[in-house]
Amino acid sequence: MSSKVLYRTERAKYLSIITALCAQTQTKEIFESVASQR
Repeated sequence: MSSKVLYRTERAKYLSIITALCAQTQTKEIFESVASQR
């Protein structure tokens, strides 16, 4: 049972890291597109 909880925690951590990276990339692309429009 403890290993199941640990797996869930690790998975949540992994997903949050991926989400953060995706958001960072999208923000950078949006910023660059706005900067190039000026």
